[in-house]
Amino acid sequence: VKYVPKLWIYALAALVLALNFSLIFDNVLWGDECFSANTAKKDVDGILQVMYYWDNHPPLHYFIASRFLKLWWFIFPNEEGNFEPVQALSLLYVTISILLIWHILSRFRIFRTNRKHSLIILCFTAFQPSLIISSAFINNDPLALMLMLLTMDLAFSWFADQKTLYGICAAAAFGLAMMTKKSSAIIAFP
Repeated sequence: VKYVPKLWIYALAALVLALNFSLIFDNVLWGDECFSANTAKKDVDGILQVMYYWDNHPPLHYFIASRFLKLWWFIFPNEEGNFEPVQALSLLYVTISILLIWHILSRFRIFRTNRKHSLIILCFTAFQPSLIISSAFINNDPLALMLMLLTMDLAFSWFADQKTLYGICAAAAFGLAMMTKKSSAIIAFP
C-alpha cells in the first residue's frame, strides 16, 4: 500500500512525458524558435556575434543547443539541418521543472503529511498548459525556469540545513539562470 503513491507519481510522470513528447513532432517553428535554431547552428564565435548585434538574451541556452545539435548531427548525419531535436532539451527542462516544483512544495508540512495533496499539486503542475506548450519550444524559457526552480530548491535546502555547499550551489544555479535569461533576476531574495 505504501508504494501506491509512488506508482501514481511514476504513472503521471510517464503520461505527461508522453503528452509533451508528442508535441516534439510538430514540424512548425515560429519566429523566436527559428531565431534560436538558426543561432544554435553557429559556433561559439558566431553565437557571441549574434548576441552582440541582434539579441539581448545571454548565451547559455544557445551554447547548450549548439552542442546538442552538433552531437545529434554527428550521430545522425542525415538529420543535418533539422532543428527539431533541440525540442528534446526543452522537454527535459520542463520535466525536471515539474519534479522541482513537486520537490519544493513537498517541503511544506501540508504536503509532507498528506500525499494526496502532494499528488493533486503534482497533477496541476504537470498539466499546466504553459509548461506543456513550452516543452516543445526551441527557446530559452524552459531552461531559465528550470534553473530558477533549482535555485529556489537549493536556497530552501540552505535555509533549512545551513550547509555552505547548498548556498554555493544555489548561487551557481542563479548565475546559470542569469546566463540564460536576464529576467531570472526576479527570484533574487530581498
